[in-house]
Amino acid sequence: MSESIWAGSLDALYDFVMYVVLYAPNFPRKDFLSDDHQLTVDKAFAEMNGAMEMVRTKIPDAAAFAKIQEVLGSAHAAYQAGDRVKGAHLLQDFRRLAFPHRNPP
Repeated sequence: MSESIWAGSLDALYDFVMYVVLYAPNFPRKDFLSDDHQLTVDKAFAEMNGAMEMVRTKIPDAAAFAKIQEVLGSAHAAYQAGDRVKGAHLLQDFRRLAFPHRNPP
């Protein structure tokens, strides 16, 4: 498990991705966090990128893992460019690719 408060396990990452989809770029303020620890788009993506080693343990195929990383990077770029809709769709793609065992048939 990671030391992250947001994405410290694969289950937490799975849920956190949806949290980002729902709230980015305007994350709700968390009273238990100081101002410098409040979530931003860049911090959210740093959390998700930091959890990629956990994802790698479930995605042994190097090409598939590279695609997952690419989609996550594209989602971050979309949010940085102000395109929330594209970013959210790419994050949903990331979630589907990174957690294939959780996708409905």
